[in-house]
Amino acid sequence: MVKRLPSLDGLRALSIFFVLWGHLFFQTSLDLELGSIGVQVFFVISGFLITWLLLQEKSGFGTINLRYFYFRRALRILPLVILFLLTLSILNKAFDLGIKPGTFMASLFFVRNFPFPDRGEWHTGHFWSLAVEEQFYLAFPFLISRLNLAWYKRIVLALIVLIPTICLCFHANIPALMEDGVIHRLAWLFCKLFGEGTALIMVGSLLAILKFEGSPFVNWLERLKGRYLSLLIFIAAMILRLPAFGLYRPDVSDLVFGFFVGCIILMELKGGSFFSVLMNTRFMVLIGTYSYGIYVWQQLFTHQQPWHGISPLTDSMLVNMIALGVVSFLSYEYVEKGCLRYKDRFNRH
Repeated sequence: MVKRLPSLDGLRALSIFFVLWGHLFFQTSLDLELGSIGVQVFFVISGFLITWLLLQEKSGFGTINLRYFYFRRALRILPLVILFLLTLSILNKAFDLGIKPGTFMASLFFVRNFPFPDRGEWHTGHFWSLAVEEQFYLAFPFLISRLNLAWYKRIVLALIVLIPTICLCFHANIPALMEDGVIHRLAWLFCKLFGEGTALIMVGSLLAILKFEGSPFVNWLERLKGRYLSLLIFIAAMILRLPAFGLYRPDVSDLVFGFFVGCIILMELKGGSFFSVLMNTRFMVLIGTYSYGIYVWQQLFTHQQPWHGISPLTDSMLVNMIALGVVSFLSYEYVEKGCLRYKDRFNRH
């Protein structure tokens, strides 16, 4: 069963560079919303990869071992999360950051995307995206294992249409969602829980299904020629998604951007393009390998560092980026790598 797909590590690396840029220049003229764009790419990758692997397992073995799947996810996600939160709890005391116990608990149990009062706290703020992904990991593998592919695809398609439609109507102040207090609160809650990434995960999941089915659309994508075509599509997607170009429309542009990213993933499975060469360089693959750790730790080093203001050295962007690299390397080598080796025991062969 293929577990490493071409260009995905490179796309993860590109995503983490976007996140770092967005957080290093947060709320400045250089922000450009690259942080949220990087997270959106992560969402599409996650939806595609998890669905693809589960469909392969179901095809090869006739069933999906959900117990093994959840063990693998826990071993991949939890050790670093626990280490980060323990480290942050020490920094919280040492630097009097004022992070409340409830915020730590919401982060640990992956409900940081819920509308809690302390939702805007910076140092655990990135856990909202981990929460969205973990909620997908919790629910959708169960659906894939229990439903036939046609019914699962219908659910995914319905969510891709329903989530942006409700969010678009809510943000446009459609009277039907505004006048009744109960409906308004339910629509607001729906947008908070599902409107910040779930549809993009569903886009990745749908394209994995189409790939698995051998859809004519996927076959057409894979036959497209052009050494620079993927790069041009990515540039077009960025022009559509970056608000600076004036084409961005909330909800709609996000969905189209996710679809473009998913198409690039499918096109790059065959390799050979200029974009593929870039994404599969040793440097990009290395950064992609460390990307989860970089994402978890970067919140301490990019903006509102706990040690901010102590000295010019501790405020230096270069010093903080070097420190982030060192911490990410050490956490991968001495925490993640061992867990990944143990995780392999729960793979079906």
